[in-house]
Amino acid sequence: MSVFVFKHGLPILFAAVCVMMTGCGGNAAPTEGAAQNLEVAPTNAPIDTSALPTDENGQTLVARVNGQAITLAEYQVTLSRFEQQLLVVADEASLRAAVLGTLVEQALIDQQAASDGIAITEDELTVEVQTYVDQAGGAPGWNEWLRVNGYNEADFRDSLRQSMTVNRLRDRVTAPLNGNLPQVRARHILVTDEAEATAIMLQIQGGADFATVAAAFSIDMTTKDNGGDLGWFTREELLDATLADAAFSLEPGNIIGPIRTSLGYHILQTLERGERPVEEAKRPQLAQSLFNAWLQTLTQAAEIEYYLQG
Repeated sequence: MSVFVFKHGLPILFAAVCVMMTGCGGNAAPTEGAAQNLEVAPTNAPIDTSALPTDENGQTLVARVNGQAITLAEYQVTLSRFEQQLLVVADEASLRAAVLGTLVEQALIDQQAASDGIAITEDELTVEVQTYVDQAGGAPGWNEWLRVNGYNEADFRDSLRQSMTVNRLRDRVTAPLNGNLPQVRARHILVTDEAEATAIMLQIQGGADFATVAAAFSIDMTTKDNGGDLGWFTREELLDATLADAAFSLEPGNIIGPIRTSLGYHILQTLERGERPVEEAKRPQLAQSLFNAWLQTLTQAAEIEYYLQG
């Protein structure tokens, strides 16, 4: 597993990395001089550029996204800035892949934003930049933060524009969360063995109480003591699509199983269905799931050529 440890929170300007890794939002205040007192574990292995193609201007490329070039220079600058934000790089290959993925996803997002007519104005950028200047304690602290993190004013504005574009697209993609969404309330019994799941299914079909059986046999410690009740949820909240499809296809009161997932074997009963507002506590995670799914769809439909390996 890759381990990336950041110096002072997530890098506020790597918008697509935030999308992929955490779904960060808001304005993280830059910490003046924080990087000076911490050691960085940089990735010093050289990049083999001998096999990389060039564009019509002679610039070396690491990828193309729907015909749009991503240059080696862009990649190296982004990699360097990302390293400056890290205390530990436990997996160099994963870090480089994440940076390249960031640039590819940012290109896709920029292309979609242009198609949707989303544009961040210079006035909006100026207002947003001022919030960072204020958080840094004024111009001296802000200029020091730019220096330590490898930015000039123009580069920062470009990165901030990308971050704001991501946020604006994310707001559009996740707008349905502001209304009622199809949800079901269901309960389940989870066991590790298919034969045991089949035997449990036969017990319930024979009249055994679902909640009692769940309390006795389910290995899902978060639900077994309340009869296996999963509560109300949207389709996107369940990690396994097979289980979600079953829950949303069943009429209330019906039972299905065994259903195999990565967790084991489920006996599932849908209790209620309806259009309901999303609980406030679930909104951030669900919004991120929706945006990630949208971004994955965008990626699958795109023509992407990767030239940089490892």
